[in-house]
Amino acid sequence: MSPEGTPISKVTASQPCAAANLVVSALGSSKAMGGGITTVEAISTSDIPCNLEGFAQLTLFQGGKDLHLKIIQQPKSLSPAVPPARRIGLARGDRAAFNVQWKGYGAAADRTTPETLWFSVNGSEITPIRLDSRPAPFDLIDGAEVTVTRWFYLGPH
Repeated sequence: MSPEGTPISKVTASQPCAAANLVVSALGSSKAMGGGITTVEAISTSDIPCNLEGFAQLTLFQGGKDLHLKIIQQPKSLSPAVPPARRIGLARGDRAAFNVQWKGYGAAADRTTPETLWFSVNGSEITPIRLDSRPAPFDLIDGAEVTVTRWFYLGPH
């Protein structure tokens, strides 16, 4: 554990994780002060240790249309308990995550047309992220600004 109480990966992995070897889901959203935040979790299913590093690239589609989000990479986590960024080694069953924060657009956002969030890991292939049951959990409009943190380690599943 780090001094902040967050686990630190003890796995050394030189191979980057592939999206095909990760089960990725959004852990719900919370709304506060006109905005929202969600944590996206990835669980490794790879038999060979792999690593995550830097920022995931996100694309949000609503009704099949790309919302062309402006992604702001935040070097520090939105949570003070998360240690500084580093390469994260994952063994099978280990979890890592990143946070996504946005300013909500309220009534200007389409809250009924289903959304699909896609991400690219380590600059490779893209894959969809499982969202909660609501059709449009992100109250965003075309060109909205979204802040994304670096990957951080959560520990074994």
